[in-house]
Amino acid sequence: MPRKSNFMPKNEICEIAIGIVLGFAAAKVLELAFTLAAFILILAAYGVIELAQYVGRALGAW
Repeated sequence: MPRKSNFMPKNEICEIAIGIVLGFAAAKVLELAFTLAAFILILAAYGVIELAQYVGRALGAW
């Protein structure tokens, strides 16, 4: 009969490893989402500035 070790069972090690991998994946997805959101906000701000310049020119010419 083999001696029982004090080390964790394999299934617990697998669960911890899967948790770590899923945590990293979730962090990467969130990072990508925040990067995309920041990029969209920058584009939107640029669009608002362009629109304001266009309206200003239109009113100035009017």
